[in-house]
Amino acid sequence: MSQFNIYARKLDTAFKEARSEYNTAFRALQEAQQASRDANAWKPGDSAEEKQVRTTRAAL
Repeated sequence: MSQFNIYARKLDTAFKEARSEYNTAFRALQEAQQASRDANAWKPGDSAEEKQVRTTRAAL
């Protein structure tokens, strides 16, 4: 085994952790964007107040 094998394993572990964190954050971003799109869409029978409430809730 190479003396650098330990470093390669540490780098691999760090990369996997970073990728996992990125995927989690990206999924949260996509869900927030979808919620925003859904809140901003006009639906039949919506009043301006109902749409404003949905939009405000999605922003939170």
